Amino acid sequence: MSGGTGALVLAGGVGARALPRDKLLAAGPDGRTMIGRVTAALAASRINSVVIVAGHRPERIALACPGIALVVAGDHRKGMAASLRRGIEEAVGLGWDGALVCLADMPLVTVATLDRLAGALHPDGGRPDAVVPMADGRRGNPVRWDRRMFPALLALRGDAGARSLLQGPGCDVLAIETGDRGVLEDFDDPARLAWFESGCEPGLEPGSEPGSGPSLIGRGD
Repeated sequence: MSGGTGALVLAGGVGARALPRDKLLAAGPDGRTMIGRVTAALAASRINSVVIVAGHRPERIALACPGIALVVAGDHRKGMAASLRRGIEEAVGLGWDGALVCLADMPLVTVATLDRLAGALHPDGGRPDAVVPMADGRRGNPVRWDRRMFPALLALRGDAGARSLLQGPGCDVLAIETGDRGVLEDFDDPARLAWFESGCEPGLEPGSEPGSGPSLIGRGD
């Protein structure tokens, strides 16, 4: 679909910290896989279209997410920026006005938060370069990028993702408080994976501090 804001679901990594488990295909008590929860929330939101960016064994992602557009980042092993670039290339080709960059191992972000991020504007109606969700005073994911930033995103390299752009002096960032701890919660190691499979119930968290998720689209897996 041309125009509007689309979503890119970055699912290109090996998920080394969770091995030998395949974290993105792990299922919660309701039977839904981790990546399935991410795409279901996006489907229920006001996002115009969704594209999954796969890399490692893309066929397994395609089988888990039938009917959802999928592209492959052939150089995904070079770092998260490689998957991000491949997704932005697709966003440019589809004519999106903005791209909400989602991480496939962050399945607790609510539909309400996705809608707020997709539609957020400055008080004067201006479109920021980037919209970042906040919870408990901390920045999280996903991040919405305006198409003005697509050239800069396409120039990224390595595994730092877009953190450098968000922290740069020239980027107009709008941070919005969501009250949604899902923007902080990722599942990238065996203990966190067990918590997801248990239903993420309070009191069953792993020994590490809950909510210690990634910062600013800026970590690998």
